[in-house]
Amino acid sequence: MEKLLPDLTKYLLVSVFGTLVHYGLMVTLIRQFSAGVLPASTAGAMTGALIIYLLNYFCTFHSRKRHLESVSRFFLVAALGLVINGLVLKAMLGCLGGHYLIAQCLATGAVFGFSFTLNRTWTF
Repeated sequence: MEKLLPDLTKYLLVSVFGTLVHYGLMVTLIRQFSAGVLPASTAGAMTGALIIYLLNYFCTFHSRKRHLESVSRFFLVAALGLVINGLVLKAMLGCLGGHYLIAQCLATGAVFGFSFTLNRTWTF
């Protein structure tokens, strides 16, 4: 239990970095390439997820599991997070009248707690 706060702090920092990549790619795809919000968010989320996996494996949890086991679990959690992200994003876009960044912030918050818990206890 004493490792919970350090793990959470590192996970948060790694997640913030991955989220910045997610948002940066999403905004770039929307503004520069006229991509739709959901496809742009999905591309950003998958790119951010790969970065988050690598940093969490090596830096946050110092995992000793084989990559095949941990990466498959991580991307299963990420896929479930992607579904949660999409559902929250779609619902919030309807409620907020198209404010995609506000909607994405709410979706990110919903996914964070879910993914930390599963990744800490099961993935790594």
